[in-house]
Amino acid sequence: MELRDRFFGAFFGGVLGDVLGMAHEFTLSEHITYDGSIQGGGPFYLDAGDYTDDTSMTIALAASLFSCGSDPIDQITRYISWWQTGKYSVNGHCFDIGTQTERALRYYMDHQSFMSESDRSGNGSLMRVSALSLFGLQMPMNEFNRMVHDSVITTHNNPECITYTTRYAHFVRDIILDDTIVMDNIRT
Repeated sequence: MELRDRFFGAFFGGVLGDVLGMAHEFTLSEHITYDGSIQGGGPFYLDAGDYTDDTSMTIALAASLFSCGSDPIDQITRYISWWQTGKYSVNGHCFDIGTQTERALRYYMDHQSFMSESDRSGNGSLMRVSALSLFGLQMPMNEFNRMVHDSVITTHNNPECITYTTRYAHFVRDIILDDTIVMDNIRT
């Protein structure tokens, strides 16, 4: 498989996972039935094929990375634009936002600085990691780690979030570059 295919597969695989999971968001696993189709509905009554805040923020992050490089101020500015105006959203509205993300965006708007370390965690920074892994594919490790850290603290400035998002970003990056080594490590 070509690197180009892996690159697009990582990004659009995340989008497809969001689209497939959208109809089941916030549903307990024992209540989910899946027939193999792309379904609409869910808690936000979206159309089949629509994506959620996870993809909206991934698109905003990717746009920032490819426009400005690793610039957390540009990233949070784009997240605020999505939250306030629906830019990057599937339907032009921010119909869902995580509690921690909203707190961080509101804080930035009020103080023009990132929230200091939070005692709250969440998975929001994990959801958009494909953009970071793809952008940093050829970066030296210390530069890659710094880019991930700087991106995570925009919304999830929590030690656990930083640690696990960095680990996951490495996993995605490694799988794109050479999945056989990663799969062997998983099996081990």
